Amino acid sequence: MNINKFMRKINFYAILAVIIAFCVQMLTYWGAKLFQNNLVHYNLETAFDKAFPLIPEFVIIYMGCYFFWIVNYLIIANISREHCNRFMIGDWLGKILCFVFFVTLPTTNFRPELAGNDFCSLALQKVWDADSPYNLLPSAHCFISWMCFIGLRRQEKISLWYKIFSCFIAILIFISVMATKQHVALDIFSAVILAEFCYWISGKIYNGLLKKVVEKQ
Repeated sequence: MNINKFMRKINFYAILAVIIAFCVQMLTYWGAKLFQNNLVHYNLETAFDKAFPLIPEFVIIYMGCYFFWIVNYLIIANISREHCNRFMIGDWLGKILCFVFFVTLPTTNFRPELAGNDFCSLALQKVWDADSPYNLLPSAHCFISWMCFIGLRRQEKISLWYKIFSCFIAILIFISVMATKQHVALDIFSAVILAEFCYWISGKIYNGLLKKVVEKQ
């Protein structure tokens, strides 16, 4: 499949679905913040997390992932209306469950002092200043990134090279959240499990209920 040609033929429903997905993400993330001021936050760092090096340069990948998300969500949503519906059910369900975890099991982590004055160190400090170390388990960054892969990994319309590329980028983002001290390993693993579960259950929900409702209309 030619990705450039595919992107030029994006349907309106795909664009609308991605916009809604973004809005759900914002409501989930910032909505959870409203409940967290008086909550006890648990630090789930392990010896592995503490030993993992701080690499400010990974802030470029951490912030640049938004482009990856937009492109892949548009590609996935545009494969077909049916696939778009199934995928978005999983996406929205996952974000709702993220909200539940953020509020019922609030976590935090330790951020070391940034000593450098280079561009990446200053950029990472800006990220830390704007994003307090809450809403960590599961990692929304990793959940969305893995959804970007599983939403197209079994789609025949998508080239093998792009599937491999998407998996590689998702893993690179996993490394970035560790290297920027935004998340710990458990946040990543829980995000992957959540994405796999929500994508699987969305197929059950869509094929078992919603698809029948649509066919009757």
